[in-house]
Amino acid sequence: MKHLAGIQKGDEIIIYHTGEEKAAVGVARALSDAYLDPGRKEPRLLVVEIEPVKTLSRPVTLAEMKANAKLKNFDLVRLPRLSVMPVSDEQWKIMEGMARR
Repeated sequence: MKHLAGIQKGDEIIIYHTGEEKAAVGVARALSDAYLDPGRKEPRLLVVEIEPVKTLSRPVTLAEMKANAKLKNFDLVRLPRLSVMPVSDEQWKIMEGMARR
């Protein structure tokens, strides 16, 4: 929840599919800062409005990320059950490069 609360309007977001696919598949942009979910009574539940920006040239699988030594400290590799996490500029560039291969 703390990472979701930090999303601000204009931030770019990597879209990652969980389940059987386990792959980064696209990029979205935050249309709003994180705010309380108006449909829920739980004050800790936040939402962010997003819009799609682009589909990655090809999905980048979790297995590929784990095999890349430059991503060993990436939270998605270390803690894959997190649903929202920061991505450094370096990690972002590496992921984009992997999608182009």
